[in-house]
Amino acid sequence: MFKAQAQKLSPLVNSPEEWEALQEYLQEQINLTYKALGVAKSESEMFHKQGSLASLVRLQNLKESVRHASDIGDKE
Repeated sequence: MFKAQAQKLSPLVNSPEEWEALQEYLQEQINLTYKALGVAKSESEMFHKQGSLASLVRLQNLKESVRHASDIGDKE
């Protein structure tokens, strides 16, 4: 992530109410995706669910990514 992207996302990740609501939603989606992964009927469906999980987890970690990008940008 670049510093400019981090600055645009900063209001979202630094707003406790909005961030908590997003985290709750993401966790619900992760739980549903794990359940769907457990009953996947094909390899293709399983790979799709794994990709969905990876994306959801990446969004869960967005706050840390924004902080990291901001820290690196401050050092440059």
